[in-house]
Amino acid sequence: MGDFYETFGEDAVKASGILGIVLTRRANGSATYIELAGFPHHSLDTYLPKLGARRATGAICDQLEDPKATKPRKTRCYRVGYAGVAINDNILHQK
Repeated sequence: MGDFYETFGEDAVKASGILGIVLTRRANGSATYIELAGFPHHSLDTYLPKLGARRATGAICDQLEDPKATKPRKTRCYRVGYAGVAINDNILHQK
């Protein structure tokens, strides 16, 4: 979302624990809320190996439309990771 990778709901709770990032929540004007946890896009190489080490499953998606122009926004999933698959060179150590 913008310049951040965001997680929502149960995924946000798990990610905040694994990555040591802040867990927040948003109500958006309703009585219920959703948990959020995220990090800046330039920190992906720092956080992705931590998720891989904990065998977390996830997908990285791009927003395809201007967030101000439309809701819901179209997204495109371009990277999927799950236990046993290295999706980033920084996850594996050469030795």
